[in-house]
Amino acid sequence: MVARRPAKSVSLGIRGFKSPPHRHYVDIMEIVKEIIREIKNNIHPNSKDKKRHKQMIDSYFPGGKSYGARNPEVRKIAKTYLKELKKDKNKLLKVSKDLWKDGNIEPRIIASIFVGSVIDDKKAQKPVKTWVPSLDNWANADLLMGETKIYWIDNPKETLAYSKKLIKSKNLWDRRFGLIILIFPVRRGKISKTQALEIANQLKDDKEKYVKKGYIWLINQINKYHKY
Repeated sequence: MVARRPAKSVSLGIRGFKSPPHRHYVDIMEIVKEIIREIKNNIHPNSKDKKRHKQMIDSYFPGGKSYGARNPEVRKIAKTYLKELKKDKNKLLKVSKDLWKDGNIEPRIIASIFVGSVIDDKKAQKPVKTWVPSLDNWANADLLMGETKIYWIDNPKETLAYSKKLIKSKNLWDRRFGLIILIFPVRRGKISKTQALEIANQLKDDKEKYVKKGYIWLINQINKYHKY
């Protein structure tokens, strides 16, 4: 991994960062830039060949953009920053929103992890629904759902209403998300087999590959956790 020089003004107070005496973080954008630098410093060797990298993204994450860092490294970066940022939820959410705006898969993974860590806070729930329309690949869709699963489990009525809205969208990622947010509530018995099937079967004949995959995933979960 390429050695990184820490930004002079970053004040997160964690390994690898300088900590000036003031108690506040530096500008939100500086934190975001530092996280992006961490991602770029962890780009996998195979992704340094631009042509090869593009072929991989087009094959595995069609529609998405990526810097080329692997998921385990991205999660390590998220964990490192989260420890300090959770001390200030407002700042954490602001950083999350700017990371999501970056548009690449890795910053969006970190944004999902950050928001998911405080999803019990109503302020954290709002960005999620704001982000859904900008989803452009299955990886970010599935991870956003997974990191915020507690919200979908604990609010089954709202989850059902939101799912019914999304499955009518012209956007394929909206439709996929509308299906997969039912998975954890189904597993926990918060949403019944009848309720889940009523929604899922509306997309039974959807032509889009990743909507079909979402449908199959949900149906498998329904059959596994609701035998009768």
